[in-house]
Amino acid sequence: MIGYLVEQELRYLPPAEIPVATPLTMIQVDPADPAFNDPTRFVGPVYEQQAADRLAKKKGWTFKRDGGSWCRVVPSPYPRRVLEIEPIAWLADHETVVICAGGGGIPTLPPAHPSGEIIGVEAVIDKDFASGHPIRSPDRPSGRDRLARWHRRPHERRCRYERSV
Repeated sequence: MIGYLVEQELRYLPPAEIPVATPLTMIQVDPADPAFNDPTRFVGPVYEQQAADRLAKKKGWTFKRDGGSWCRVVPSPYPRRVLEIEPIAWLADHETVVICAGGGGIPTLPPAHPSGEIIGVEAVIDKDFASGHPIRSPDRPSGRDRLARWHRRPHERRCRYERSV
């Protein structure tokens, strides 16, 4: 949803001939990430304690106190790999404005089965950490030369990219 909103706004900024794309972005996380042992990201509605206890027992969810109520929490693991890095790079190489990892992306686990099936995981990936991965993937050169406002325009301005962990 965030990517959609950003794309709708960006369509009015660059010249109309510059395409804008918002691919769904699956982000691989490490199943051994410590975040899975201590979920902290609040998701969904708030509940009274009795309702939260029932849902925790029925669905295996974890709840934590949020003010005077209880809210479900999920892990927020660190993003490890952008699965769509090649299509994203292809779009960028073909002069497309690419919006990816919207809202942090779709959390997935590495394939555990020989079929290579991608498995989604109930988690929330920090969007600030996820958004740095497409330009830093180990599968691609840095791409920092393309991180600029008004790229290849007379008034181009380079963006500083710093990553804090």
